[in-house]
Amino acid sequence: MNENTYRSKGRAIFLAAIMVLSVIAAGATFAGAAAAQEIESVDKTVNGDSVEDGDTVTVAPGEELDIEVSVSATDTTISTIDEAYTADEVSFVDGSFDTESGVADRTVFGPDDDGVSIIYEEGAIDSETLSYSVSVSEDATDGDEFALEGLYVGEEGDEEALDITLEVDEDEE
Repeated sequence: MNENTYRSKGRAIFLAAIMVLSVIAAGATFAGAAAAQEIESVDKTVNGDSVEDGDTVTVAPGEELDIEVSVSATDTTISTIDEAYTADEVSFVDGSFDTESGVADRTVFGPDDDGVSIIYEEGAIDSETLSYSVSVSEDATDGDEFALEGLYVGEEGDEEALDITLEVDEDEE
C-alpha cells in the first residue's frame, strides 16, 4: 500500500530531519573528542621560579640556571619535547628525565650546545618532567639576550610553546 497522504509525507520529512540532525550531532561529537586530545599543561621553572611564555629572566654572567619542564597530555600522548637555547653564550651543564606515568620508549638527541630533543614512540607516555641546567658564559655582557625555547607536541600534532628570554645584567647576583 503506497498512499501519499499528508500524514505519511510529514512522517517522511520528520524522519529525514532526524537522520540529518543525528549525522550533524555525531560529527560534533567526534570534533569534540578530537579537541580533547591535547597537551594539557606545560609548566616551566627557572631556579624554582615559575615562568610563562614570553617572560624575561634576568641573569648574571657565569650564572648556572636550573630549569624544570613538566609536560602532561589529555587523551593523547606526548610525541616530542624540544628544549633549545639559541646562543653560544648558553651551554648545557646537566640533565635528567622523570617519566611520571608509563614506560616511555624514547630517542634523545643531545643534550648539546643547541639543546635537547626527545622523540617518543607512539602511545608511549602522557607526562614527563625534564630537568636540566645551563650556564651563562662569563663573557656575556650587560644587556645581552638569549632565548630558551620550548616546543611540546602531542601525537595528534597539537603543540604548545613556552619561550623565555634570558637577559644579562652584570649587577645581578
